[in-house]
Amino acid sequence: MMEYYRFFVDIWKFFRKYYPRAGTEQDYGDCTEELTALTKRHGESTFVLKMSCLVLDEVDRIWRERTNETKL
Repeated sequence: MMEYYRFFVDIWKFFRKYYPRAGTEQDYGDCTEELTALTKRHGESTFVLKMSCLVLDEVDRIWRERTNETKL
């Protein structure tokens, strides 16, 4: 059970770190690099990979939404 807890703590910290960013190319590069390291640290199980992809998709969606808001 502790391995799930540690993963959720790490993925939350990741989300919290990247959520407020603007979504520049540099942000995206940093984000994917850090997420790759995070998944490796947690064993790259199917669960870890799927959750990581979902969180990355959500961060990307938020960044794109903000970009569209600023264009209006």
